Amino acid sequence: MKNLTVLLLAIIAVVTMLYAGVDGLTKNYSYAPFITFIGACTAIGLAIDVFNHIQFRIRKSNVRKLGRF
Repeated sequence: MKNLTVLLLAIIAVVTMLYAGVDGLTKNYSYAPFITFIGACTAIGLAIDVFNHIQFRIRKSNVRKLGRF
């Protein structure tokens, strides 16, 4: 449960960063490209973490079906 809460908060932070970056790009702020770049890099890392988390859950459930865990 704790891991899902942290992932959810990270997703909210990434969405906020990307929104601030895109909004800044439309208003021609100087920080906008940097915020957008950092948000995109963070989104890629978060996607990898979510994928690994889902893969771990699937592996764990398959082991339970075999009766070993």
